[in-house]
Amino acid sequence: MIMMLGLAAMLLVVYGLVRGLAAPIAVLLLIPIGAALLAGFSLHQIGEFAEQGMKSVFPIATLFLFAVLFFSVVRDAGMFDPLVKLVLRLSGDNIPRVTVATSVVAIAVMLEGIGPATFLITISTFLPIYDRLGLSRYDLLFITGLSAGVVNFAPWGGPMGRASLALHLSPVSVWMGLIPLMVIGVVTALGVAAWVGQRAKMQLAASERCGAPTAPAIAGSPITQAAVALDARRHHPSIYWINVGLTIAAVACMFLTKLPPTLIFLTALCLALIVNFKAPAQQAAQIKAHAGDAVAVSALMLSAGCFIGIMTGSGMFPAVSAMLIELVPEALGRYIHVIIGAFSIFLGILFSPDAFYLGLMPMVNGVAGAHGIPPESVTHAMMLGECVGFSATPAVPSAFLAAGLAGCDLGKFMRLAVLRLWLVSLVMLAAGVLFGIISV
Repeated sequence: MIMMLGLAAMLLVVYGLVRGLAAPIAVLLLIPIGAALLAGFSLHQIGEFAEQGMKSVFPIATLFLFAVLFFSVVRDAGMFDPLVKLVLRLSGDNIPRVTVATSVVAIAVMLEGIGPATFLITISTFLPIYDRLGLSRYDLLFITGLSAGVVNFAPWGGPMGRASLALHLSPVSVWMGLIPLMVIGVVTALGVAAWVGQRAKMQLAASERCGAPTAPAIAGSPITQAAVALDARRHHPSIYWINVGLTIAAVACMFLTKLPPTLIFLTALCLALIVNFKAPAQQAAQIKAHAGDAVAVSALMLSAGCFIGIMTGSGMFPAVSAMLIELVPEALGRYIHVIIGAFSIFLGILFSPDAFYLGLMPMVNGVAGAHGIPPESVTHAMMLGECVGFSATPAVPSAFLAAGLAGCDLGKFMRLAVLRLWLVSLVMLAAGVLFGIISV
């Protein structure tokens, strides 16, 4: 019964998000609560499950809150204007150059293994450029997510840490085996980015010939709509360089120190307000102008934490994992890691990362190991799809961060992007089998 309720809850959550049947915060919270109640858990137990889940996502939710406010302040202060002008001058009307540049930046930053930082830097930098050129923000989100996903295998990153822990492997050795597939993924991501840019260029040209407006797909999200009178000091060169230095310092502290990222961006936000605005009333007005979107997405992340906590604590995630293993016929046991790997992007949408790596992966390894498949091959096969598609799964809080930064709806993004992300993961998986990196 617990398995059926868990599977039904997972499918209902995905369906509700993709179809937009209700507000995402309601879908993520009410469905698992209902399933847990039907499974016989008390409200007290459900509350404990939800609390554990919220604790796991609280750092990312608060990071998003203060990082969005900080980047909104420095963006309104004109910090990104010179970069926007430079990119526009270098690219001219060559939109594919902009989309490829987006991919390059996302790949470079994601090599550090921190998804939220990659989204914060890449999306915040390129969002004004995409808006200026009339490009879709969903294209920005897709290129950033795909490019980050194909290199989301750093030994110090979350996915590799969970995978190596689950199968007792060395993160470095697993990562080294994936390097050839990462190279293939990078080349594929750059090619896809160029294709997206060329397609957007043709669409804009067609719109201009028809006399249609070429506004961005989502013009004026709350993050960019704020109309707050800026202090005259924003135009002073010294203030501009202070904002640049403050931004670089905040990002550097994320990578080079052990300070909590939330504290880093909260401090940076306070300094940015003081630097760019004289009066407390102006500082308060700036926060109010951008707080609505930031708070809404932070609340959404906390509801995603409740979903993960309830589904894990109630045993629904583990039960569904066991059911999936039982569905694979014994004759296909030696290929189970490839079969699961081929669909791991969809399993990543259903399962939380902990449930996927710490629950499902050991079960797959047990079946594959009985047929002589080494655990490294199981890890390689299963990580590909889950990592490539991490930007389009409601079970990963940073996916809400990325969608919120871009002003996009995660459900709509899933509809637009999942199949493309899946194809890229299949290319990498096929290459792994062909080159002998993944044993069969």
